[in-house]
Amino acid sequence: MVSDLDELKKSQQALEKSIKPMNSPSAIPVTDFLDGLPQLNDIRKKEIFETGMKLRDENKPMEAIKRFRFLLSSNPLDEQRSALLILIGNSFILTGNQDEALGHYKEALKVADKANNSGAKGVALNNIGLIYGAKGEPDEARKCFQQAWEIFREMGYKQGEANQLGNIRQTYSAKGLLFEEERFRREMRELERLG
Repeated sequence: MVSDLDELKKSQQALEKSIKPMNSPSAIPVTDFLDGLPQLNDIRKKEIFETGMKLRDENKPMEAIKRFRFLLSSNPLDEQRSALLILIGNSFILTGNQDEALGHYKEALKVADKANNSGAKGVALNNIGLIYGAKGEPDEARKCFQQAWEIFREMGYKQGEANQLGNIRQTYSAKGLLFEEERFRREMRELERLG
């Protein structure tokens, strides 16, 4: 008999496999959301996806974007559509085009919201917040990070919670609000202690 705790652990492990920091030389440490993409049933689409990921990792983002856009045009499920939009946004980060990336993240957020895909919503909000932070808009960034933190907390995704608390702390630091920064630092330590 499988307990609710076992199901929660399996769900969290699946989520952790879907949400990954992008290995990027860019100054913005955005996160990938791969939900449903590595498991594509169509062999041709799976090869195109894997080629896109390889090209992006080889710092050939425009070539990767072509592959991801092809997959996006092939009528994917909403979960896959959200993931592809995030991947395209992340690829635009590598080109230095934050505005194009932001547009894709916002579209991914809309699709994820429609599909009620909490993981994709949290990742899209995180990446949107990172761009706002890079553009010198800490208040807008904080709003996104707080929303992502709430999503990850509801999901029980501790790593996501901790990352968002760190991001929120940085927005306070950017504004010179040391009291708030210290409060979030304490919350991060407590979350890490609870594991």
